[in-house]
Amino acid sequence: MDLQTPRRERILKFQYTGRAVRATDILYKPIKILFFEIAKSQIHEGQELLVMQTECIDKETGEIIHQPVMTESFTLIDTIKETENSLPHYTKIIRKRDGYLYFVVLNNEEKKKLLTI
Repeated sequence: MDLQTPRRERILKFQYTGRAVRATDILYKPIKILFFEIAKSQIHEGQELLVMQTECIDKETGEIIHQPVMTESFTLIDTIKETENSLPHYTKIIRKRDGYLYFVVLNNEEKKKLLTI
């Protein structure tokens, strides 16, 4: 008898580094988006999944943190689509009163810190 666990098909094209987090885990944190891709969600059939390789600065240690961020937020996906040519993006993710997630522009101080990375 030949036992073998079937391999799942790889859905992502890029290699990501760091510990993966959800978009809600980094709310209001200035981030630098190095690259991203949009794939089919493995959890919710018919939805898209946005995966972004990000860098941010740890407030306590000042260390650079690399982490992939994953979300099915259609507002974020719709905003970032077709922007591959203008990478890297300097932004942060916020939750507005309507409950949806949005990218917002950084202020000059936040952007200056990320530009040094």
